Amino acid sequence: MDFMNIKKALQILSTLTKQTVVPITNTVLIEPQDWGSYLTGTNLDVTVKVKTRHTFAKDRSFCVEAKILRNIFQNEEANDVTFALKDNVFIVKNPNNSRTFEIPIFDGEEFPQIDFNPPSFSFTIDNLDWLVNISFACHKEAYREELHGIRLDSEYAVATDGYRLCRVRLKEKIPQPITIPKETLDVLNKLNSVTKDKIHFECSSQHIYAKGPSWKLYLVQSINILIGRQ
Repeated sequence: MDFMNIKKALQILSTLTKQTVVPITNTVLIEPQDWGSYLTGTNLDVTVKVKTRHTFAKDRSFCVEAKILRNIFQNEEANDVTFALKDNVFIVKNPNNSRTFEIPIFDGEEFPQIDFNPPSFSFTIDNLDWLVNISFACHKEAYREELHGIRLDSEYAVATDGYRLCRVRLKEKIPQPITIPKETLDVLNKLNSVTKDKIHFECSSQHIYAKGPSWKLYLVQSINILIGRQ
């Protein structure tokens, strides 16, 4: 089973968080598994779930402030620390330097749930290295929905801001035209840099689901952005 380095995982997940009237979106959801833990972050448009080897709690899901957790692991090695839950506090200890961090937690049930519609088509891409060579041409403003991303159509990936156009021929054939927003591409590029392996996509009228060896990404968008207007 493939796992993601916890420092890299927290760095990616913390980029999804944003200051909103919904405080739970500033947190990372930690879910214990037999083999380690799932870490999940969301901004309500894009949700990313990654696998890590570390067990933070044995039988309880909970949420921790994303940036606080990331800052701790920037200075501490994950293999050197121990974890514990006490009431509503997550405790991180490093016996090597006697550092102890106590972080307030939220109930895991408060974290936004993902409802993914059944996919209408799917495809697999070997890797996303071509993103670096094409994403610069995307329109920078989100109000230009049809240009604010990369268009996958048949055997090509296309990006344009209305003044310049960049096109890359893909090895794979895309069964149905689809546009992936730029913010999602930025997250995909960071995830791809971790493994550089095949990425499987499943698409419905309102969702994109992408899966790599150690991560999953869910995108919620409107049908007019995702699926090409006929």
